[in-house]
Amino acid sequence: MTLRADYKDKMLGCWIGKSIGGTIGGPLEGNTNFLDLPYEYPKVNIDNDDLDLQLVWLHQLEQRGLRITADDMGDAWLNHVKFPFDEYGVAMANLRMGLKPPATGIFNNWFTNGMGSPIRSEIWGCLFPGRPEVAGYYAYLDAQVDHWDESVWGEVLFACMESIAFEESDLHKIIDQGLAYIPDHSVMKQAVILAVKLHADGKSLREAREKILADYQHHNFTDCVQNIAFTILGLLYGDGDFLKCILDASACGYDVDCTAATAGSIIGIIQGAEYIFANAKVDIATNVVTSKGVVDFDAPKDVYELTDRVMKLAQQAQDMTDLPSISKPFNLPAIEPIQSPYQVPVKYKTVNDSSLLADEPSMNDANEHVFTDGAFFNLPAIWPNTQPDSLVFQTQIHLPEDRNFRVLPVWDGGVKLWLDGNLVYEQTHSKRRFNPAIHRCSVQTPMIENAKAGWHRVTIQLVRPTRVPHEFAFIVADDKKHWMVDVKYSVEA
Repeated sequence: MTLRADYKDKMLGCWIGKSIGGTIGGPLEGNTNFLDLPYEYPKVNIDNDDLDLQLVWLHQLEQRGLRITADDMGDAWLNHVKFPFDEYGVAMANLRMGLKPPATGIFNNWFTNGMGSPIRSEIWGCLFPGRPEVAGYYAYLDAQVDHWDESVWGEVLFACMESIAFEESDLHKIIDQGLAYIPDHSVMKQAVILAVKLHADGKSLREAREKILADYQHHNFTDCVQNIAFTILGLLYGDGDFLKCILDASACGYDVDCTAATAGSIIGIIQGAEYIFANAKVDIATNVVTSKGVVDFDAPKDVYELTDRVMKLAQQAQDMTDLPSISKPFNLPAIEPIQSPYQVPVKYKTVNDSSLLADEPSMNDANEHVFTDGAFFNLPAIWPNTQPDSLVFQTQIHLPEDRNFRVLPVWDGGVKLWLDGNLVYEQTHSKRRFNPAIHRCSVQTPMIENAKAGWHRVTIQLVRPTRVPHEFAFIVADDKKHWMVDVKYSVEA
């Protein structure tokens, strides 16, 4: 079998769109306003993890072949990825503890529905043009390294759409055929269907965006449901104008580099590089820039080299008719309960006082001991034993060597942290919503420098802001903002 005559041009359009979209959206990432942007192409591309991680997959495919497994992807992550952010950091910690996908994407991961996997779908669509069932399977393998549920379906949807776009130029048909691989109970699918309806009903882009947020808004700006819907809005309202598709996705805000880059790649496949160049009327940036978060592999210098390297693999794939695939619709497999690689034992006591305690409380009367798998507690509206205003937790952590570290109690309300009896952090209220990402959580405790190897006592008091269920996370991090996975925990050292 041979590739279509226009395949290379369409793939080149994909990578041009990905790069330009990421460059336009990158500086706007996290902006939750409706954005009015100038109709301008960037003069040079900047680095973006949306493309970085796909370059890692390209390297791994070149090293291990097209029959790559989820374990191979986990190995690539350990060898080449250093990002500590959100689900990336959690997956890295889980891999270092010895977990394998899909457990790496599920265990201890508050960000299972983040945008980290839907943004890296293009390589699968480009490798398997016109074979969405195969592209979708590889997207599923990829996504489970650091995600589950909606994010897996998000990457599957985009990979299928991109594969379909090599043979179908009607955007509505591309969306419909891609959605056929996603089960109806997917919230992400429902959000995409709403986006299509809002456009068909003649709503303005701003009105459509507000309706998506009214129905699907999440306080984490990287949540995939709202952002995938924004990507679809960008494509629809862009109305076949390459740059406008990118700008309209960007205008919706939130995880802007992701939405803009994916909108750019999909319209790039539909139109192809020759058409994009002819209509831009300006020089278009074609350089590829990688960030410091990916290391130790041979990255392409520009989109032309990237296209040639992927095309070589795609030609091999054309002759492989027995590659694994997904069905319509694709339901995620049932997952066996994950045996925790570590449990954090804590003892706790309740305090009927809504103020932060002056001194570290004595835990002699704390007879209740609990174990939590990993770092997360889901605290009910009615707390243990009574309806106290605060809880005190205590555990011991063991450092295997002298090092710098931080303890982060992630909490929406008042919190106080003691280490070995010394007060190291206090906040009366949180300025941000709960977000257990080391680099952007509501609590930013100081670094404990040159801490000695051995046991250290950690005591945390939480004062709840309201009597509703709350989430609490307890994170031990190193000075590079990575989760520390080689510490031990005990109630009594």
